Amino acid sequence: LRNQNFRVVRLPKVPQFGKGANFPVTPLMLSSVSARFVRQHSLWRGANPARSWFFTKKARSALIKIKSFRPDIVVLDLEDSVTAAEKRSVVKEYVATLKEDIFGGIPVYIRTGELGSRERVEEDVHTFIGLHHVKGFILPKVEKAEDVCNMEEIISRAENQKDLKPSTAIVPLVESSKAYFNLYDIATSSKRNIAIIVGGGDFTASAMCEEHSHTYRAFYSKLVLAARAANIEPIWSVHDKIDNHAEFERICADMKRSGFSGAAVLTPKQAMLANMAFSYCPKQLKWISDVLDLQEDEKGNAINLIQPSVQESRQMIGPPHIKKARTMRERNVAIETSTAKAGTRNEDCILPSTINKGLSTDTKIGDLVVVPYQVTVTNGWKVAWESSFLSSQGFNTSLVRAKKIGFRDLPIPFSLAVTMTVALAVSSISYHARVHLGFTSIFQNRPLVAGDTVRALFSVEKVEQTGKNKEYRVAHTTHWLLNQNNEVVVQLQKKTMFDAQQLELKSSCDKKDTLVHLHSDKSHFRQWLLQKPSTTFLPLESQRSLVPGQLIVHDLVKVVGHSEARMLCTLLYIVNPHHHNIVRYQPTDILVPGPIVMSAGMSNSALDIGEVIYEEMPLCVHPNKTNFGDQIGTLTYVMSCHPLAEGNEIEEVVIKQLLIKNTDPELMASTDIPKRLLENDLKLPSDYENVCANDCPILLHKIVCVMVRKIVRMRPGHFQQTITPHELSTCTHEVQLHACM
Repeated sequence: LRNQNFRVVRLPKVPQFGKGANFPVTPLMLSSVSARFVRQHSLWRGANPARSWFFTKKARSALIKIKSFRPDIVVLDLEDSVTAAEKRSVVKEYVATLKEDIFGGIPVYIRTGELGSRERVEEDVHTFIGLHHVKGFILPKVEKAEDVCNMEEIISRAENQKDLKPSTAIVPLVESSKAYFNLYDIATSSKRNIAIIVGGGDFTASAMCEEHSHTYRAFYSKLVLAARAANIEPIWSVHDKIDNHAEFERICADMKRSGFSGAAVLTPKQAMLANMAFSYCPKQLKWISDVLDLQEDEKGNAINLIQPSVQESRQMIGPPHIKKARTMRERNVAIETSTAKAGTRNEDCILPSTINKGLSTDTKIGDLVVVPYQVTVTNGWKVAWESSFLSSQGFNTSLVRAKKIGFRDLPIPFSLAVTMTVALAVSSISYHARVHLGFTSIFQNRPLVAGDTVRALFSVEKVEQTGKNKEYRVAHTTHWLLNQNNEVVVQLQKKTMFDAQQLELKSSCDKKDTLVHLHSDKSHFRQWLLQKPSTTFLPLESQRSLVPGQLIVHDLVKVVGHSEARMLCTLLYIVNPHHHNIVRYQPTDILVPGPIVMSAGMSNSALDIGEVIYEEMPLCVHPNKTNFGDQIGTLTYVMSCHPLAEGNEIEEVVIKQLLIKNTDPELMASTDIPKRLLENDLKLPSDYENVCANDCPILLHKIVCVMVRKIVRMRPGHFQQTITPHELSTCTHEVQLHACM
């Protein structure tokens, strides 16, 4: 026995073994059979799924309908739902039902009474054991291992009396605080145990706790661990709010993540929902396939990497993951086999398909692609944008100043115009892109004013191979935003990374004269603005001095919330799944779009930089991703500052801004920032990460955007002479006298 690893337990009072005797309990020793039961029982080996345990009604009309609901397991109840007076008739109905095989081959378990009424339990077992499709018995109110041993004795005697093979299973139902302290002993008390069920309602009454409280979660967490240690299935309790299907579905998903294999259900809809919830979704099936397809590397190490999708993080895969994937595959085979037997595939059904988005296979390098959206930019767009981001241009917020300069209405902020230029093209080019790498050469060629109608165009200039094994392609594209007069409003260049198989473009043989017409190296908008008298742009107060070499930490921060980000994405046609699909992607894989991150940095610095007349952006890169809820802070480094002409009141300032996520500005103010991060020779996202890793670990993986901005503004000391307090008092007095007359 020592070599067989048998456990020693204290048996209850059993006359033939001696009162209180300690001795090794072997599998099914009470009936003198070996552990071949483990190999014979189909549910133990995973041949049948255990997602839904349907506790049926006792009426025959309800029993007949069960087959159409296709629960994994049918439970015929002889405990709570059956009174002593109706017990005999219910048992008779159950037996007749089983003999008629109206369940269509679905495994059946009988919930007996509790062992306090041992004679009643013995009678139930003797009546149902050996009947067609009866696989075992659910024993309620189990509090200790001895309860299961007693049930095992009853079953073994019944099998011997009917000359049956030892194949009847036991499913303990644990429902009390006392059972909590004996869960592992209960789970391992018999080799007949194939599952263990939580009795949630009785437990909350026993522990005087609420559902889903910490006490409640401690109970089911320990039960899962005990069941997995014993290699049996943990089954979740019934959900008594039978009409709240949304909550039941949510709880099932939570229980699946917690390790449960299935749930006890009370209604047909709950059975169907449990079957879906405890099955594997396409994403999980793909993970199983990816893991099991891995091969050992040349050194024989079973360590490798997978990436579920282009937007998700890479995952290291080792032996534990492979073991889990194999178990999941076995369970999925059982589910698919059960579904095939049920014949649930309806020939009248139609399998839906998705509409392809992103770059068309007909697109060639050099082609001009017109985005199929035309949008009239109303003041509503402007209000929505400025409710999220501050504007640094005075004529964007003051209609008086805008008309003084010569605009017919309030201009649209530069950051919104830039975002629209690429956002409107998402469904036509970057819908399936791996990552947005950044922008270069952004400038505004003409003003965009409320009431203008715009459309977007783009052209793929070239495609480069990248990656260690050339598994990626980087598309270099030029984007334009055109107004209703076919005039270029914004022009920029963009770099986007794709998987190699998603971007296989040929070069166009046709020369596109249109592209030559669209390209521009200078801004008509800048020229038009600077032709105005400088007094036109005088701010209401003196601008703060910006000195070359100065590094500013802005105390204003931006947190892009879930609702806010999705509202802006929808408004701007940013429809990538990794911005919206919270079911497919984990929270850390739901991203804030790059242009919105860029706009957050510009907003953070608006008050400190002062009023901007015109700006361009030579460079914008994104070393790291930003998730919804991340806090974005901003550092500004002044690279150069000089007047546009001698004696001119207008200056041009070149600044470099680092956008840092989830770091308090006070911490940044006390952190030494490496000068290399502020230099112009860093171009790639990896360049910034390397500098942080070597010289500033506190910023490692924290820099989400780097921008170089060329700003035109009024020089410090030049501003409008506002009314003095004395003049204001005099003016107010005169107004009051005028009102009295």
